[in-house]
Amino acid sequence: MSDLPGDPALKPAALYRSGVQVLKRANGIPDKWRPYTVKVARYMRDYQPEAD
Repeated sequence: MSDLPGDPALKPAALYRSGVQVLKRANGIPDKWRPYTVKVARYMRDYQPEAD
């Protein structure tokens, strides 16, 4: 999975939805799951601790 393009923090979210073979065929996060990974990225930002 590390050899596929895309944000390493979001690839597991796409994997959860589709599986390794789908990511490999799409050479990264499939278009079908981009809205889902955008939502996950937003949640990651929202829950990121604030810097002092």
